[in-house]
Amino acid sequence: LYVVPLLGILLAFIWGPVVYVIAIKEAQKTDYLRAACAVFLPWILCCGAIGLIVFAAWGAIAAALATGV
Repeated sequence: LYVVPLLGILLAFIWGPVVYVIAIKEAQKTDYLRAACAVFLPWILCCGAIGLIVFAAWGAIAAALATGV
């Protein structure tokens, strides 16, 4: 998919997780929900933690600016 400039990257970004879910489902003999959780849960937790850190830092900066420190 990377042969097509720009469009191939977008298609691979969508198709890659689909292939991972199918591969985990078949390799582990489990259902799609568990396979999808195995693929997407690390991304959700990582992005959630980064988002939490960013919002905490943003709030600390806003509080420091509001108090004039």
